[in-house]
Amino acid sequence: MSNNGADLTFGYISCFVAILLFGSNFVPLKKFDTGDGMFLQWVLCAAIWLVALVVNLILHCPKFWPFAMLGGCIWATGNIAVVPIIK
Repeated sequence: MSNNGADLTFGYISCFVAILLFGSNFVPLKKFDTGDGMFLQWVLCAAIWLVALVVNLILHCPKFWPFAMLGGCIWATGNIAVVPIIK
């Protein structure tokens, strides 16, 4: 039982940290001209892909889950809307 409680606590702490970090991800954009945001989106997606590639290679190519791409597509779609919202 104590292991489940520790896992639950770790999960809540991880969610809180993710909220803070993902929520503040675009704060520096208010200082720079981002144009229409598509170049920014391309650079952001390319950087995320490169980090994922490095992690994938470090983990020796773990099993691929195609359903996870749906979350990535939804996340990328949301990121496109961020630049006009922040302006």
